[in-house]
Amino acid sequence: MKLHALSRVPERGVFSHVGYHIVRVAENGGGTIFAHQGGAFDALPEAEQERWQRLVSVNSNSGVLHPVVHEHPISGRKSVYLHLGMTGAVLEVTPPANDPKGIEKLRLLEQDEMRHLFQSYNALLNKGFATGAADLLGGAPRYGALVELQNLNSKPELNGQQGVVVGVLDRTNGRVAVELMEGQDPANPVKRPRMAVKPENLKEGDCIFIDNLAVAHRASPEAHKPSTEVGLRILHRTTIRAPQNFDPPYGLPPVLNVLGPNPLGGGGVWQGGGLGFRWDETIPMQN
Repeated sequence: MKLHALSRVPERGVFSHVGYHIVRVAENGGGTIFAHQGGAFDALPEAEQERWQRLVSVNSNSGVLHPVVHEHPISGRKSVYLHLGMTGAVLEVTPPANDPKGIEKLRLLEQDEMRHLFQSYNALLNKGFATGAADLLGGAPRYGALVELQNLNSKPELNGQQGVVVGVLDRTNGRVAVELMEGQDPANPVKRPRMAVKPENLKEGDCIFIDNLAVAHRASPEAHKPSTEVGLRILHRTTIRAPQNFDPPYGLPPVLNVLGPNPLGGGGVWQGGGLGFRWDETIPMQN
């Protein structure tokens, strides 16, 4: 399944925030799942972090360029930003050794490189949703894991108690937020899906707000089934334009003619229109 952030096709300034107002909840599934893109960047191997920061995506319909990795304008956290459904090309920049913001070499990724990039990103995000899979945040215990509190100096009376991980506070040192069991059965701890907004957890009139520069989203598997099976889901989506343009680094132009010929005149993927480069033909393309 794909995850993606939202972008307004003609605009250099993407949505900074998105609000969802629930009008009708599907009776038999069809929810939305979210993943933190800062966590995705943190989970990359160091070599991939370095390379992904030199990649720039090209929207397959508008030709707008966006950095694959950016610093969040509020938190400053490095986060991935890659649309797996409407990307027609990815540029790789190699800067000169004495000028990290300059361009010594510019090339388009080839098909195999594109597939590797998209499949790596998709698999990385999906780890957070699979039952029993490792969490995105490196050595920290995964969400929903049963842990025993140890070495608490501020509240030593809690040492030895068990709890369920409900948040990650410090990836490097493995510090997590824990909800104490308090009477729950340790053999059957409460399962906490990773940031999953399911229909059974919603009611008409509910609102959900997300930071589009920090959070990717995808439809749950049920959402791809016919409405005759899962029911009808209706929501109003309100988008807020970011106060600043989300332009690429290295002095690259904000827009290229993606419907025209390859601007570099060589090899690599340059695919304009529609869903762009299809890195996996089997994946349903639906929000």
